[in-house]
Amino acid sequence: RALASLALGNAGSALKDMNKALRLNPHLPAASRARDGVAALQAAIDGDFQRAHVRFNVLLHAPAPPIAPQERLPTLLLPHEIAVYRGVCSLYLGEAPAAIQDFGAAVELAHQVLLSSLPPSGAELLAEHSAGGPTSQGKAGGTRLGGSDTEAPRHLRLPPEVASQRGLDCFACEAQYNIAVCQLVARQYACALSTCQHLLDCQDALRALGPQAVCLAWFLVGVCN
Repeated sequence: RALASLALGNAGSALKDMNKALRLNPHLPAASRARDGVAALQAAIDGDFQRAHVRFNVLLHAPAPPIAPQERLPTLLLPHEIAVYRGVCSLYLGEAPAAIQDFGAAVELAHQVLLSSLPPSGAELLAEHSAGGPTSQGKAGGTRLGGSDTEAPRHLRLPPEVASQRGLDCFACEAQYNIAVCQLVARQYACALSTCQHLLDCQDALRALGPQAVCLAWFLVGVCN
């Protein structure tokens, strides 16, 4: 029920149910981590970004429970997701450089999750592609790999951005958008323009995200100029 509430955007109800589940069985590491993550999300929703940042920071440095497909439950709050949330908190706290670092790191963390989830043949192919793929600055490669070898097994129930190379490329584009916004907030207009130009180079991923993604990228270019 907590997962259903969370999917509906009701973090408060999800948090109550997770606390109840942990009272019934306190020896559930995944549930404990999910509870702490939802509590951090609730703090951010309430506008307490400093508190949320501290909570996300603790989660990011804590060892994540292993992906357990036998539980038939989706893995909540993977490291790359936590990095994005911490970056958002940093942005709202006026710490643009820290936010830029987190958004870039999120792409690297997502790349690692995808790499660890692929069969050996797909992992080797992705490793060869990584030289032109996501970087610590959140840049996506211009060439997208296709085929089942670059898709994680469905039974792992991973989110789209770490389930395939296409999803990862789209996630990298979203990270570049966030980085460009941070650079604009910091009045680093030349850097923001360069980031937007890199974003426009990722045509395959932008098309996968939809026409609004291309329009938004050109809008940011106009703002930079």
